[in-house]
Amino acid sequence: MILPKLAERFKHQKGEIFGFGDNQNEESEYALENMDTEKLEKAPIHNLTAERSVGFINYELQRRGAKQLACASSAQVKSMSVDLIDTQPSGSYSKYTKLV
Repeated sequence: MILPKLAERFKHQKGEIFGFGDNQNEESEYALENMDTEKLEKAPIHNLTAERSVGFINYELQRRGAKQLACASSAQVKSMSVDLIDTQPSGSYSKYTKLV
């Protein structure tokens, strides 16, 4: 039941977004021609960071148990803190110790 409906919707999206097929709509707000090219230039071309994040949480949940999402999320945040320090100029994190 659902497969014919999905096929019809995908065909509709193809025409609406990419401008070919039976459902071409030049006034569509989703058409690539009508989108701001500056925003399109800034759009990510892959989702590796999101996939890596999901994989990390999945791995942590397998190790810790399925109900330990808070611990797994905390481990991920702690593991990313090193990346935050590495991307900053050398010595810039030391100014925060004075505040503490």
